Amino acid sequence: MDDLNKLIELMIKEGASDLHISEGRNPYIRVSGQLTPLLKYQKFTKILIENIANKIIPESKKIIFKSSQSADFAYSHNGNRFRVHVFLDQQRICMTFRYIPKKIPSLTELNLPNDLENFARLKSGFFLVVGPTGHGKSTTLASLIETI
Repeated sequence: MDDLNKLIELMIKEGASDLHISEGRNPYIRVSGQLTPLLKYQKFTKILIENIANKIIPESKKIIFKSSQSADFAYSHNGNRFRVHVFLDQQRICMTFRYIPKKIPSLTELNLPNDLENFARLKSGFFLVVGPTGHGKSTTLASLIETI
């Protein structure tokens, strides 16, 4: 777990949105949409990643993971929250940690158009937010919900 904790602390320090770890590979972080390998950290062994998985996956999600080879859950470390996706890829355990910031940025801070705020204040309607991984869909929706 020390390995995971060090990586999570580095992730937060570097302003990364994601941490990717998988068996047989060096860890990666995503900063400003760019994946960066952390070459100074050793590759994760099968035993190490299995130990991490057994410690952080909630019991109810272990059943789901065993049956579908994929599970999503929340994880906290030192008051920081993460959305975790664990899955098997070619029979190797992989995990992605998505950092959930404590402060939700405003629509203005996100440099989104003022019309979006007006739209959010309408009495009815819905939002459809699409785009590639790591480009702010969840952050945009959180900001819109705060506005509402």
